[in-house]
Amino acid sequence: MYGWIWQRLPGPPWLKALQCAAALALITVVLFGWVFPWLETALGINEVTVGLLLPLALGTDRSLEEGAGLHGLQEQVIDHLDDDR
Repeated sequence: MYGWIWQRLPGPPWLKALQCAAALALITVVLFGWVFPWLETALGINEVTVGLLLPLALGTDRSLEEGAGLHGLQEQVIDHLDDDR
C-alpha cells in the first residue's frame, strides 16, 4: 500500500517525503480535531459505571452514595472485605 502511494506521488523523493509528512499531519489534525471528539460523544466513553456496578461486585444491595467519590468506594470495599473475614 505504501509503495502504491509512493509511486503515485509526483516529484523527486524529497518532495514525496514532504507530501507524505503533510498528509500525515493533516490526517492527525482531522482525527484529533473532529473524528475522536465525535466518537467520544457517540460511544459514551466517559459514562462512569463504577457506582452502578459496585453493588454487583460486592454482592450486596448497597450502592455508592452520590458524591462519595473514590474515598467512599474504598471504604465500601474495605467494609465488604472485613465482613468476609
